[in-house]
Amino acid sequence: MALHEHLAHHLDEDDTAVTKALLRLRSWAIRCLNELGDSFAQAIEYGQDLLADCERALGETHPSTLASRDNFANAHQDAGRVDEAAALQNRAGPG
Repeated sequence: MALHEHLAHHLDEDDTAVTKALLRLRSWAIRCLNELGDSFAQAIEYGQDLLADCERALGETHPSTLASRDNFANAHQDAGRVDEAAALQNRAGPG
């Protein structure tokens, strides 16, 4: 997350490899937060930003975007926000 905060302002469309690598690292961090289960609010906050960045950089149907949406939905589910989780899962399309 710190790498993203530091580098995001310096990246442009020509830095796709770095952008994709940061998206993968951020996705991994969200999965870890979900698995630890002690910071649902943080997982939701970071997950929302990550999903928006994935949709913008990769498109809504890219496998990494779909995985990020699923992780974001899991964070909502684990936090007891079942309606939000269901809405995100429905957007993810066929499983």
